Amino acid sequence: MNHKHEPAHIRREKFRNIIRKLMVLKKPVNISRVAREAGVSTSLIHNYYPDIADEIRRIADNIPQNSRATLREKLKDANAKNKVLQNEIQQLQLRISKLATINEMLNYNLKNKSSRNK
Repeated sequence: MNHKHEPAHIRREKFRNIIRKLMVLKKPVNISRVAREAGVSTSLIHNYYPDIADEIRRIADNIPQNSRATLREKLKDANAKNKVLQNEIQQLQLRISKLATINEMLNYNLKNKSSRNK
């Protein structure tokens, strides 16, 4: 732990910089991580910087909601794409079936022609 006393406004700015850095790096933002990065105890943030603690909690609460919303949107898009692809697969299977029938008929006709020509 950093036992050096810094003025509150400098320490507060340091906490905010750490929070921004964690967000940019897409790392979890929580009080223990911010305290660890700053070299202070979590109790210092809780007891002397409640505004920073509240800010961290707000950010921590919002990130899962945002990522859940993003995941839901991605799932919705994937399901829609899956539906389109399933439809395409059905159409292609039907086409393969028709082509297989045509192929069988052509093979049958070819065999009949070659046996008549002998």
